[in-house]
Amino acid sequence: MAHDSLGTHNQPHYSSSGAPADAPDLTEVSDYAATVGNAKSGTTTQMNALAGADVWQGLVFSNTTDSGLYVYQGSAFARYVPKLSHAEFTTSVTGLPDGTSFSAHTVTADATNTTDSAFVSIVSSAARLQPGIYALQWITTNSVAYTGVTVLAIAVAGTTQAQHSVGTGTTTSSVELPNLLVTAANTDVTFVISKTCGGTSNVTGRIRVTKISA
Repeated sequence: MAHDSLGTHNQPHYSSSGAPADAPDLTEVSDYAATVGNAKSGTTTQMNALAGADVWQGLVFSNTTDSGLYVYQGSAFARYVPKLSHAEFTTSVTGLPDGTSFSAHTVTADATNTTDSAFVSIVSSAARLQPGIYALQWITTNSVAYTGVTVLAIAVAGTTQAQHSVGTGTTTSSVELPNLLVTAANTDVTFVISKTCGGTSNVTGRIRVTKISA
């Protein structure tokens, strides 16, 4: 007999009042399990031993040897690597005087080095982020060598979360925030420089924003 009804996941159900038909019924159950079952677990040795009908395109294997997830790619298993969303922007300011904290850069999206920009937008020189876990980096180059202490900072919703100071004799500096948890929508991240370089100068830079997980 065929199934009498379907469950919440389209699995076949059989009524106790229906006429039994063991072979067709069990075949239908096994076919359904083969259709929706797409994961196996075991050691690296067990994974590598799979062959023939025991392995197929897209099969997921949870490896107990190295705690990794693997996906069969048609001829071999490949370790699953989550896709990271990454966006980059250039920053620039002309005629920046000494002794001031400045964050109103001209920020331009760099499409060539961006994989996905849906998670971040630029609003008034700030990177506006959506909920998730992020890694941020800001690298700058000054048009003349620093002659005093210069500080780069990353501020989240108005509060400094990371900063880095550099001394005299260099033109480059950077600051990183390797793991930032954002829980609120439209959270603004600003990039602030306070420099001493012996006079007004131009500063260019690059912002890198990587969304590690949702």
